[in-house]
Amino acid sequence: MYRVELSKAQDPQGHFLPEPFIGEFRTPDRQLLTVGVEGEEASRLILLNLETFTSTILTDPRLKVTHFQPSPTGEKIYFFATEDTVQNQDLYELSLESQTSKLLLDHSRYQNLQMKVSPTQDLVLVERIDPGNPFQTQLWVKAADADEFQSIDLGTDVIGDFLITPDNSSLLMAQGQGLAILPLAQEAGEKEFLAQYGQAIALRSDGTYAALVKFGTDYIRQLWIVSNTGGVNFQVLATEGSILAGEFDPTRPILYVVTTLLNPNNFTESPRLLALNWEEQTETELLTAEYPLEMDFNLSPDGRSLAYALLQPSQGVPDSRSPLSQTGQTIAIGDLGWMDLTTSGSPQPQALGFSGASVAWIP
Repeated sequence: MYRVELSKAQDPQGHFLPEPFIGEFRTPDRQLLTVGVEGEEASRLILLNLETFTSTILTDPRLKVTHFQPSPTGEKIYFFATEDTVQNQDLYELSLESQTSKLLLDHSRYQNLQMKVSPTQDLVLVERIDPGNPFQTQLWVKAADADEFQSIDLGTDVIGDFLITPDNSSLLMAQGQGLAILPLAQEAGEKEFLAQYGQAIALRSDGTYAALVKFGTDYIRQLWIVSNTGGVNFQVLATEGSILAGEFDPTRPILYVVTTLLNPNNFTESPRLLALNWEEQTETELLTAEYPLEMDFNLSPDGRSLAYALLQPSQGVPDSRSPLSQTGQTIAIGDLGWMDLTTSGSPQPQALGFSGASVAWIP
């Protein structure tokens, strides 16, 4: 709670108020979204309030949530959910204010594969496939002011993992052995191909930088910070492991990334969370875990906090209600934590006291 007191306040006409002006206000509570792991919360979308340490179930018990993404304003949550298998997942939109959901796309004719919300919230894109023609994937899009999704022609039959540019004009998409920049709007220009890169990890919110991966012939993956304004490009990491996910700090020259350490004896991969400063050329290890644990993380919109999930895959035959990780593994245990990125020195992991299979901040 904040308190503002003005002892000599004036009205718009310049007259002094007879009494001091006193106002009180508070910032919104810090809130996270996750998918529950245990009991009645299992595979349901959960809202966590970090100020009151309370949790609220947001979705129907019949639905198993497989993936979600909050809108940039936090007013809506888009999520995939199914009543049986992942192949039959449908797309829903949830209003956080009313805590009610509505169906946007079902699986009656097409299988829904992946979903992204544009940085401006103006577009929702869904990759879909016709089971009768499994070699051709389609991209469906819905504008914020439209009632229905429409299929769009990108000039390609194969849709890989993609990112939406901050201005909504294009997609950065894996295509064969490289990356393609595919225009979503006519004014975005012609299709471009970046043959030297094979994986897109993240785009900075102002569009100035992209985090892209080169695949070397010696099985080394190189992570590059690539300028979109003609500036200098920086190699920030070289690894034999995988590069799984990343997010740019909104104000500082730092990329947070989940990569893995490869064990050459048994070829298992253990995740670690790094902070890579491309201007100072420094690498800070924030969090590590041992195989078979998996890791998920999300940076707060202001870049001041980072939330993470450490996930233990199920052993043996999993329960049908067990949630799924980003890699499709069923999760038995999920521990949530956070880090304060404003402190001096290396941020320290702190347990949140909640369980979950993934994590995202509510703006």
